[in-house]
Amino acid sequence: MEDKIPEAYFHDFEKIDFMTIDEFREGYFEIELIRKLFNVNILALSEVTGFHPMNFYLRIFQIMKNLEPYENWTSESEEKHRKLLVSTGLRLRSNRKKAILAHKSLFHIISELCDLGFLRNWDLEEFEILFRKHDPQLYYIEIDERPNYINKTKISESEKTYSRIENATLVSKEDFENIHFFGSNNSIILGEDTTLVNSVDGNISEIRRSKLVFKKLAGKFPKTYNDFFEKHVSKLIEEYSKSYPMDDNCKELIIKNEFYEVFSPKTDWLALNPIIGYEMGWNVNQTGFSWTDENSERIVESVFWSDGLVEDYNLSYKNEVGQGWVVLIHESALNELIKKYGPVIQIRYISKYLNNEFPEDNEKITSK
Repeated sequence: MEDKIPEAYFHDFEKIDFMTIDEFREGYFEIELIRKLFNVNILALSEVTGFHPMNFYLRIFQIMKNLEPYENWTSESEEKHRKLLVSTGLRLRSNRKKAILAHKSLFHIISELCDLGFLRNWDLEEFEILFRKHDPQLYYIEIDERPNYINKTKISESEKTYSRIENATLVSKEDFENIHFFGSNNSIILGEDTTLVNSVDGNISEIRRSKLVFKKLAGKFPKTYNDFFEKHVSKLIEEYSKSYPMDDNCKELIIKNEFYEVFSPKTDWLALNPIIGYEMGWNVNQTGFSWTDENSERIVESVFWSDGLVEDYNLSYKNEVGQGWVVLIHESALNELIKKYGPVIQIRYISKYLNNEFPEDNEKITSK
């Protein structure tokens, strides 16, 4: 068996510096990209198999070179490709060829580990979620008008001079008023996750998040940007109705889905916590996020909106573009919730950034 294991797996990176290996020095920048793209996947493989993550990064690099000549996808060749595209009025949005090769190589490694007996069928079942790229039902984005309850970002002259605009402590009262309580058609905004990019006034990016919480839980105010919502990982829309929080007693009204790798912002949805919906005796739409009452009237729904390409805001014909998820609940249904669980309050968060630099996951939230 041992003679069939590729040499890349034998390096003991607990004892040696990876930069002492020729291939690591040769492909340092490419390997760094692999680490950024597949860090979560590689850490999971490392935990199950016992190999050091660096063994996998080296092996992926080796397989990439076997799949296509190295000179075709080095940083230098991609820079030449980028310049050629720019000269014709086009753009290279990412290291596309390199990323595709790395992804293919990762699956080669998984097959290799299965053949060698380091991975078993039940391991693959657990990995399936880690390797999801998108939800087929939530891929296509239709550009449409922005909901009338989502206001434009407000930018002061002083803000344009900062290289970074810090979190909620420096956001004005006017900005907080941009997070509405009321939606449309007698509905209340139960939760909001909005991204706005203004391509005229200093390329200001704005993140808005809000949620209603039961007053008795108000002491659990989120401490970082990443834990603002109760999270679920890589769930498909068809799995939503059974996407229970880890804590069965969780009474958060909103849950947020997050894919490890986002190919479409629609996959990072917001929705009513199913535990709450079932306890209220409401009925869930098995192919979506909406809930109906005993009269089959829709009382809760999640809405995705986009009025432009946030990633390519410079190509937009608009001064500002945005996208996001909003969870709406009918006023009568909210009153039922309050009767059952007690009063609610709204928690709000806003951050602004220059040059489309969005917040880190661990960025602290220091103000309600």
